Amino acid sequence: MKLTVVGVGPAGDSMITLAGQRAVESATLLIGSKRQLRMFCGHTAKTVEINGRTSEIIACVEANKNERIVILASGDPLLFGIGKGIRERYEKVEIISGISSLQYIFTKIPVDMNEVFFTSTHGRRLDFESLKIHQKIAMVTDKVNHPGIIAKAFLGEPVTVYIGTDLGYESESVVMGKPEEFCEFKKEGMHVVVIHYER
Repeated sequence: MKLTVVGVGPAGDSMITLAGQRAVESATLLIGSKRQLRMFCGHTAKTVEINGRTSEIIACVEANKNERIVILASGDPLLFGIGKGIRERYEKVEIISGISSLQYIFTKIPVDMNEVFFTSTHGRRLDFESLKIHQKIAMVTDKVNHPGIIAKAFLGEPVTVYIGTDLGYESESVVMGKPEEFCEFKKEGMHVVVIHYER
């Protein structure tokens, strides 16, 4: 079995690396979400659609050990992605990095990535107070800890808030402002938030 995890970037096949593309081309089995598999709909490999749970992916790998398997991962597999769980389970796995939405947003705002604290609110409770020691914070959000909740946590702080929505897609938008402007933020989509202290 040859096992590779390929980061496909935040959206579409335009951001996958050449190394990632080559790995996909040589695969006999692609494992990924419906959206990810759609990127490679012309591929001759077999496909298995999964919802992202590591246990589900491992079960699929175990059932297909004679294949050249590529697991497709959003963004970068090792930045709040499935790479860690797959690496813990398999010694012999190649991981090919992709562009994370946490990186991508910085190409759209006037802030560099030096000394940024990266985190994720996905399925976890964050102690927002503990984040305030950092000058720059970038986080992936979920439906519970959405941009409006995050903005409320930084009310009164000397910060600029940047919210990227559906980064890399046609519906992409990036807005900036003070926390009080986003407390009622209701926009649907996949969000990344950057908090930048003015100090």
